[in-house]
Amino acid sequence: MLHGLVPGRDFGLALWREDDRGLIRIEVSDTHPARPVRLTPAPDEDRGRGLVLVGALAVRWGVRARVGPGKTVWAECLAAADA
Repeated sequence: MLHGLVPGRDFGLALWREDDRGLIRIEVSDTHPARPVRLTPAPDEDRGRGLVLVGALAVRWGVRARVGPGKTVWAECLAAADA
């Protein structure tokens, strides 16, 4: 996993498996006040696809305020069935 990190700024990662809903929930929090923007990078760019990937893989996702400065971006993905 790669998260854009600005030196000197805090970030957090939380993961949950919700067996009753069959979901994996991922939350990434940071102290930057701006909401994330979905980009359309050129094929030769090596950055800027984070929300494109989230949108393709998640059944739902969003952004919410967090305690303290910044925001939390969360996504819910279907959990693989146990083999």
